[in-house]
Formats: sequence, structure tokens, C-alpha cells
Amino acid sequence: MSAISPLKILNIGLDRALLEEHGRSESQARQVLYAQEIPAEIIHVVKAPPIDGCKRVVLGEGLVRVIPAPVHHWVMFPFAAIRAGARVLREEQVDIIQVQEPILCGLVGLWLSRRYRVPLIVGAFTDQIANPAWASASLLNRFADLVGRIVYKQADAIRADSLAVTQRLQASGFPQVSFIPFLITNAERLVQPAANVAIVRRTLLGDRKGPLLLAVARLESEKNMDLMLQAVEEIVKSVNGVVLAVIGDGSLRKELERRFSAGWIRWLGWLPNTELAAYYQAADLSLLSSDIESSARVLTESLLAGTPVLTTDTAGAREVVEDTRSGRIVPTGDLDEFTRVLLELCVNDRQLDDMGKYGQLMVCAHMSRANIISGLRKLFAQAIRRHQGEPVAV
Repeated sequence: MSAISPLKILNIGLDRALLEEHGRSESQARQVLYAQEIPAEIIHVVKAPPIDGCKRVVLGEGLVRVIPAPVHHWVMFPFAAIRAGARVLREEQVDIIQVQEPILCGLVGLWLSRRYRVPLIVGAFTDQIANPAWASASLLNRFADLVGRIVYKQADAIRADSLAVTQRLQASGFPQVSFIPFLITNAERLVQPAANVAIVRRTLLGDRKGPLLLAVARLESEKNMDLMLQAVEEIVKSVNGVVLAVIGDGSLRKELERRFSAGWIRWLGWLPNTELAAYYQAADLSLLSSDIESSARVLTESLLAGTPVLTTDTAGAREVVEDTRSGRIVPTGDLDEFTRVLLELCVNDRQLDDMGKYGQLMVCAHMSRANIISGLRKLFAQAIRRHQGEPVAV
């Protein structure tokens, strides 16, 4: 462990994977790694379902503690999280409050930060706040944008995982934002050939010859799975051996499964991150059809596994994918172009193979755990200095 004095960090978030009792989720592994290498003691308050037996989780020999905040409806989460966070702050000396996003979690973090005089760091892991296209989509979005801007303005530091989002926020009047890429804790597992790749591929294809397409996504509206599924449904008319495997869960799952249930689709539900390497490696092409993303982790994971991607042109896509070299990038919401490019790729095995090899080389060359940890240490130091009224170079 580093000789740097450990920090104590209170995190407020929505990631239920941190509450898994077996302690083997990718989210849990990432937090333990952060705690060990920053170094820090990290206490998480996490939105949880109102079920019996939802217990606290202790990871990394006590370096990471996860406290559930059970609620019946998301609107109650800020109140539950404030109660849980205040209890921690009354009992322990905390150096930094960090929140996953600037709206629900942001309100909690802002209140706790002002009440207990602790520096606040806010995550900008979606391309929403200060994005006119997102704000104009609904009245609720406009209200959320206002809340997010207030929280960002009061934050001592903001962390974005996309350079495009970083630049947008800086141009919108938030100079305290820093770009720190998302840490892929299972990078080595994705690069190394998985033992069960052939079995996975054979099982998914069944009696169809391929190509095998893969989508790893939360089944929520911002992922625009409808566009992807319509595109695959169309190209199956010309390439009838195509199979699309969908890994993920969400509020739209039942509706999508009802509408798309043909022989070319495989609904796999949620799978643990430890099993994903074989699926990425078994696929010929990964698909992402989101309308809104900051830096989509699935793009990096797919390329690490040597599988090219077809993605919509969200904020961080071009920071990961080189169009025509490691995958293809098409305009967001453009069904015709997504379908056209998908068909072009599905009939060109050699192009897919070349893009996958190139993408894996490029992503491996640019990934650096040391740089991410160094960036986080710098971010924490800046937040503490800014909170104390000291000048901070941006």
C-alpha cells in the first residue's frame, strides 16, 4: 500500500451491485481497488429495495463498507440517504463526500457537505446536465438540469469520465471539472482468451451460422434498444443466419421481449461481470444504440476482448472507437444509417476481424490504471484545497 495518508470518503450512489452479498461484482472489485491504491477507507450509502435481509456489506478487509438505504420509491431516496449519511458524519471524521450523479445523489451530497462542512465531489458520468438536447426533451429534464447545474456550481470538484463531457461542462461555466477515465477492473480477463468461448458461441448460435451480434446494456429508454432491434430485424431478411444476444436487465425488458421474440434473438438477462469475457470474445460485433452516454464502458470492454463495435455517436464514443478502424460510428437516433452500416458489417467477416484486432491493440496501449489512480488523488487534493479557500490550478 502507498505511504500516502489514507482518506476517508463517504460515497452516495445508486449502484445496487455494491450490495451483492457474495462480494464478487465488478463494482465491488473496483471500489476495493480504489481503496487499496488511493489509499482510502470508503463508505457507500446506496439506494436499495425495501426488502427484508438487505444487509450492510464489508469488503477488502474493512476498507469498503456499503450501507443500504431502502426505499419504496426513488423520490424517497434523498431523505433516506441524508439520514444514513448524517449518521456516518456524526460518528466518523470524513475527508470527502463523493456522489455518483448530480441530481438525486447530488442533492444529498450538497446538503451533507454544507451541514458538516466536508468537501464535495460530484460525478458527471452521463451526458445530461448542460446538454440542451437532453434538457429540452421534457419538463422533468429541464428541472433536473437546473438541479444538476446548482449542484455542480456548489461542488468543490467534478469528475467526468468523458473528455467531450468535460469540455462541455467547462464551456458551461464549471471550471472545476476534471477528466478521469473509467477504470476497467477486468481488463486482463477480457484480453486473455476465455476457456468457454467456443461453447458460448455454439450455444448462442444454435443452428444458425451467424454472424453473432452482442448487446450489453441496461434495458432503459436512453439506450434506445428499439432502434437496434428494429435494425437487426431488418437485416435478418438479407442475412438470415444473424443472432443477437442481449445481456442486461431493466424496466423495458418485458416489453422488449414481448415485441421481439423471433428465432434470431437471445434474451440472456443480467450476467455477472466475471462471465462477460467469453460473451464479448464469442461475438463477431458488439452493438450500442444509445441516445445519451458519457463514456460507455461496453465499448472499451468489447475492444479489449478483440470484438469491434457499431455505436451511435454519443459523447464519449469517438474517444474509444476509431471510425472504420476499430468499429463504426453512426448518428444517434438514425435507424436507416444504423441498419445500413450493420448490414455492411455483417457481410464482411474480414473487416470485422481486422477492426477487432486493431481495436484491441489501441485500447490496450492507452489504458493505464496508474494514471487513473494518480488523477483521483489529484482530484481529491484539489477538492480539499478549494473547500478550504485555497487557490487551485485548473
